[in-house]
Amino acid sequence: EALRALDRLVQKDGSPTDWARILEKLLQVVEGTEEALGVVLKLGNLYGELKDERAMLRTAGRAANLFPNDDQAFELGERTLKTYARYRDLCDLYERRFQQLEGDANAAEKMAGLLERKGGVELEKLNAVAEAAKSFTRVLELRPGDGATMSRLESILSNVGDWQRLVAVYERHANSLKDVREQIGYLHRAARIAHQRLRDEAETVRLYERIHLLDPSDSESFAALEKRLERQNDYKRLITLLPERSTMVSSSDEVLECLLRAAGICEKIADVPQAI
Repeated sequence: EALRALDRLVQKDGSPTDWARILEKLLQVVEGTEEALGVVLKLGNLYGELKDERAMLRTAGRAANLFPNDDQAFELGERTLKTYARYRDLCDLYERRFQQLEGDANAAEKMAGLLERKGGVELEKLNAVAEAAKSFTRVLELRPGDGATMSRLESILSNVGDWQRLVAVYERHANSLKDVREQIGYLHRAARIAHQRLRDEAETVRLYERIHLLDPSDSESFAALEKRLERQNDYKRLITLLPERSTMVSSSDEVLECLLRAAGICEKIADVPQAI
């Protein structure tokens, strides 16, 4: 009780240094109780006003250790580490807080916010682009369909040339969208990266096949699928697809071209009835 009385008295009439000494002693007495949170937060604010970096960092660490799940203690740590440019420690703080929230079904947006801040620090303060890409990928997993996060991640991955991850991110984002046209748009981006940057024919064709299933009238995906079937000499599937394609194109010239190509293939494999 004497220390609490001194706390009130020195806070009103004493020097900040004297008040800090009283609060430190009071914290030793009440440590392990809920009262300790108020004391450690007072100390954090006081050391901030005194611009005492060492004491501020020590106090923020104590707050995090004593109250790891408390938002105010977390905010004190975040503010302190930002003030003194301890950016790697700040990223660690975000990660620890994220892990504490895992398993809470109602904390998805809070977790996404932590990873978003972590990714921003990694990108803007630490120039750790690969780590930032991982953080924003995790944000997108928690915020499926979020266009702003997708755009930011797309920019990061393009700048570092992480094409494999970009293809995976595009496809995952497409899967999270309800609008079929938007899905197809992102699958197209993934397929073009797989073709132009990765030179991965199997992955390119797989993505175009997905597009073809969503929209059989899509010209780009059909052309890619047709080329693959021709290389594989899969004529039976070609003579099925080409007549189907003729019912989906708009001009009579394209209709005729599809039917003539199908007939030519039938003649090539001696399937005269089908050609007729």
